Amino acid sequence: MGLDMYAFSLEHSPAFTRPHDILNYRIPAEGKGLPAGRIVLGMDDEMYALMARALPPEAIALLGPPSAFSSSLDVGSQFLDSKFVLPGSTLIHRWRKHPNLHGWMECRWRGMPWHRGANKAFNYATRLPLDEQALDALEHAVRQGQLPPTAGPQFGESWASEQESDLEFIAKAREALAAGKYVYYTSWW
Repeated sequence: MGLDMYAFSLEHSPAFTRPHDILNYRIPAEGKGLPAGRIVLGMDDEMYALMARALPPEAIALLGPPSAFSSSLDVGSQFLDSKFVLPGSTLIHRWRKHPNLHGWMECRWRGMPWHRGANKAFNYATRLPLDEQALDALEHAVRQGQLPPTAGPQFGESWASEQESDLEFIAKAREALAAGKYVYYTSWW
């Protein structure tokens, strides 16, 4: 699967009156979750049945049954339709395997005053609200090539060619903030 990263805009509402509300949103127990177990791209139940007949039992045990979600090469798109996206959010940017940007976002998240002391993973169930100050710092880091080198399970590598996409995101995020919306970042890996 790897690292999928998303930025959303969100209108102010009774549920989201300040950035702190984005950070502390509780994921509902009901709603569409994310694939569990092994995700085998391009494998559906029919292909699994064929492989189960052709492979030895120990290989099938390692492989495990396919996810209950429809298989596709864009597994990360399943996140966009899940309960982990805040209600009313609009996708403004998406990255695929850009670990250094993810590392910058995680460092920012860990340094937030209302986050200190929490020992949680920075993943699909967490969000980072971004304001003008954060976007200024991010733009500086992107332009100066100062995103922190970051590694993780199937994160891939960041490339200098991603700078243009990062700057496009920053511009879109600034537009959303200027329109009175919140902007937040999250990921799934």
